[in-house]
Amino acid sequence: MGRKSISLSDVRSDGWFSQIGETSPTFAQLCDVLGDRTVAFSIIAGLRITSVAVNTLDRDQTTVCFTLDDSGAEQELPLGELRLRLCATMLGADPVAPELSDEPDVEELQRFVGMRYVLIAPLFDIGLRELIVDEGPVGIVVEFGGSVEEVPLAQLREAIRARVRQVAMGTQQPFSLDFAILDEVLDAAEKEEHGKIIELIGSWPGPLSMLLRSAEGQELDLVTRGRIARALGALGSALHANGAADQGDEVMRLAIQWGQDSDVAGEVFMRLGATYAANERFGEAIGLLRRSIALGGSRVAILPSLAECYFERGRFVAAAASAQEAIDLGREDAEEVLDRAVAKLGVEKWTRFREAVARSAP
Repeated sequence: MGRKSISLSDVRSDGWFSQIGETSPTFAQLCDVLGDRTVAFSIIAGLRITSVAVNTLDRDQTTVCFTLDDSGAEQELPLGELRLRLCATMLGADPVAPELSDEPDVEELQRFVGMRYVLIAPLFDIGLRELIVDEGPVGIVVEFGGSVEEVPLAQLREAIRARVRQVAMGTQQPFSLDFAILDEVLDAAEKEEHGKIIELIGSWPGPLSMLLRSAEGQELDLVTRGRIARALGALGSALHANGAADQGDEVMRLAIQWGQDSDVAGEVFMRLGATYAANERFGEAIGLLRRSIALGGSRVAILPSLAECYFERGRFVAAAASAQEAIDLGREDAEEVLDRAVAKLGVEKWTRFREAVARSAP
């Protein structure tokens, strides 16, 4: 099956919340007291608010009276607890998505994306544009922060769920970074504890993809962006090690975006190149490893892998030259690939090449 794009123009629900507000004279006042998203979640959950007793000293202790069904039995909860319950409802298990037909209608598309996500997305200024159906996981094209990007549908859902969790915590910040976790991730990467890395930040790529394009993300300093890039690079390697290659590639690309303006970019390209080499994608690995060197990546760390990739692609002169430079920099482990490359070239040809290089040196 080839790549197929399905428009979501009739599915997206932009403006639904404000349209409801236009029909109620007290809607704006209710939103001021409870918060826009709490009110929106109550509507999605089918909850009807009947009265509010404002606590001016502690807003979370404001009493909210409501009904949940046609019986009309009224209940009441403090705002803080109600908000937590509503967010828990929004974070409930997703229903099993149906298989998409060749010509899906609006209702089928809503079920496939998830009606809950269709309604919540615009509350966080996320616009749904297209579904992308291909051989791999289904993607979705979204508008966010003034840009348009294709992300896996599962990643978008997790990004939205992360924002709902922030509402549950009583903050409107799109995402919070726990630097203690970043330190733990980088420590786990040193020890190659792949399972631990996935456990710690496996849910982060979706929120970080959105944060990258937000005003808050753009304001982060280069040191912080670099730490995020390193953590994502470690996650990408961990996913590859656990057999989730496609997902690992997506995370690595996100890591490169986070690290592109910092001195970490070379390190991330090196990690991705090494991952491709380990999966015998030697041609792609060569480009990534060379890009890493161009961005300031460690030559002594990269050259042995680059030499091996050149050898596997039959580029024996380049393999021998890279291995020789690695040895000159102290990497004795590159001697084996040098011997193999010279055996393919012949000692005489390799000697002539080295002499020609020496003559051309300034």
